[in-house]
Amino acid sequence: MKPKKPHLRRSRRTCYHKMRMRALQRRATPAASAWLQLLAIFLVIFGRMPLPFSASATSYVAPPLKPKQVQRSDIARRLGIPARYVDVILACGRVPYPILFEDIRKGGPMRTDAIRELRKQIPDAAIEWFDHVKKEGLWCDLMRCFDRAGPDEDTDIRFLQATLRWLGGPNGDVPDPNGHGFPV
Repeated sequence: MKPKKPHLRRSRRTCYHKMRMRALQRRATPAASAWLQLLAIFLVIFGRMPLPFSASATSYVAPPLKPKQVQRSDIARRLGIPARYVDVILACGRVPYPILFEDIRKGGPMRTDAIRELRKQIPDAAIEWFDHVKKEGLWCDLMRCFDRAGPDEDTDIRFLQATLRWLGGPNGDVPDPNGHGFPV
């Protein structure tokens, strides 16, 4: 009878073992290692070289403006208004509050144009408050002033009310209507 030696028994080799052995053999080959290093060096050197420009590559040239677009931009430049509001201003005399507040809500360059036009339309007493709102980015306070159902006068009144609240500060002190400053 043969003595059993469990510690000498060989385990079955799996595909993982074969793959591991192949990887170890590849890593040990100096020629393969040198080849990979040379490839990496050439990729770095040639990867940083600028590509030659072909003769067919040209810069972008915008298409020419249509005569109506040229006319609109000329009118906008003369009136000092953004080109997107030319038709509305020529029809109504000023940009209605709903259009301005919709553009403010959209953001981006439309917001910039709408704020510029809104500053021209709000009551003079509310301009300092409006500049504060613009500087601090308090768009919610500005949007609360817009009355969708009412006429533009209601929105003007809300601008003035917001200005009074802003002037009152955290204590709620409102300036004296006679212009004598804050009440004592």
